[in-house]
Amino acid sequence: MLRRLALPLLLCLLLALAACSSKPYGHYKDDKMIGNIERVELENNVVEVDISEWSKRDIRGNVDDYGVTIPVKITDDLIIKKE
Repeated sequence: MLRRLALPLLLCLLLALAACSSKPYGHYKDDKMIGNIERVELENNVVEVDISEWSKRDIRGNVDDYGVTIPVKITDDLIIKKE
């Protein structure tokens, strides 16, 4: 009887631990900031970039629904890649 209960209990415990330790945005790398262009202000030479998912890459468990944007100055050295 104990053996019959032990395996399902162990399986449920392992699944619960895996769910708690998952990082929903963990596939983003620290050295490669990824985001979406939200707005371009040519008169101010600024591009506003939404980096919400990238900034939440190290959060474990539930992630609050908040946005993170940064202004990026448009210069001759600015490189924007589309993947």
